[in-house]
Formats: sequence, C-alpha cells, structure tokens
Amino acid sequence: LGFIGCLSGPAKAYSQEMLNGARMAVEEINAAGGYHGKPVVLKIRDDKASMGENANQMVKLCFEDRVLGVLGSMSSDTTHVALRVALKAEVPEITCISTDPTITQIVVPWIFRCLADDWSQSRALAKYVFQERKFKRVALLEHNNRYGRMGSAELKRVAQRMGVPIKIAIKYPSKQKDFKPFLKIIKDYGA
Repeated sequence: LGFIGCLSGPAKAYSQEMLNGARMAVEEINAAGGYHGKPVVLKIRDDKASMGENANQMVKLCFEDRVLGVLGSMSSDTTHVALRVALKAEVPEITCISTDPTITQIVVPWIFRCLADDWSQSRALAKYVFQERKFKRVALLEHNNRYGRMGSAELKRVAQRMGVPIKIAIKYPSKQKDFKPFLKIIKDYGA
C-alpha cells in the first residue's frame, strides 16, 4: 500500500498522525496473518505539500512501487493532482483530510474520502448555530488560506439561504499570533 503526505512541509503534523495510523493498521493486519496470507508493506512518499512533488511521488507509488492502493494526500490541491494519477494508473486512493467537495464530485471512480467535505460540515454547523442555538448575529473568523476560505465560503452560502447572513467575516493570516484586535471587532459587532 502507498502513503503520500506532507512529511516535511506545512502539514507535517497532520501527515505524521495519518502515517502513524497507517502504520498501526498495517501492524494489526500483519499480526493477524496479513492480506490473504501475505504481509502488507507500506510504501511511504513525501510530497512536501507541493502539487508538482505530489505528482512525481504518486507516479512513483503507482508505476514504480506498483501499490494496490494509496492513502493520501493531505491537502485538497495535492489530492486533485493525485487523483489524476490514480485515474491513469487505476489505483484507488482514499483521503482522510482533504475536504474540498469537488474531489469526489468529479466522479473519478478511484478516489474516496472518509470524512465529511466542506459542504456537509457547513450545513451541519449552520443547522446547529442558526436552527438549534437560534443565533442571529454571527461573526466568522477565518484562516486566510485556501482551506479556510473554502470552508467559510460554503458556511456563508448556507447561512444566506437560511435567512441569517453572516455580515462580518474577518480573515487572519497564517502567522497571526495576537487575535485580540479581531475579537474586539467581533465584540463591538455584538456577535
């Protein structure tokens, strides 16, 4: 089996957690006799959170290592790259982190996910915030990166459709340490 993730880049903490889980699963499978009596071998590749490196490493997993399946990628953009290689190689890939809804909507029969996408998460969050808790003045503090923007964009759309638009959304940069100015804006708004 193949593993591809960001082991030496910005998402290395997520990748390492997923790799630890993959290693644990392989150990359990092998302790129980392997797959049809054969031990499972985990081939590990680092894509460094780079789309180009992801493509190179996916090609190596699929065509050099000849894996039967791939666990990864970490981010939605690298997963979009990886799924194209998976399609060409006809090797199944499952992502545990990528939440971009279009990953599984483009109907590539080789890509799977085992987590809720941004749309599902946003609908559940909006239902809780606006229907169950009945909040009317909601502020959104969103990470100013692709991941933060994608999730919050869907939450804003769902809130608008529910008749409770989010009127204040504050983007914060990745290296932000002090959130007090943002919290003051939110407090002054009365959220």
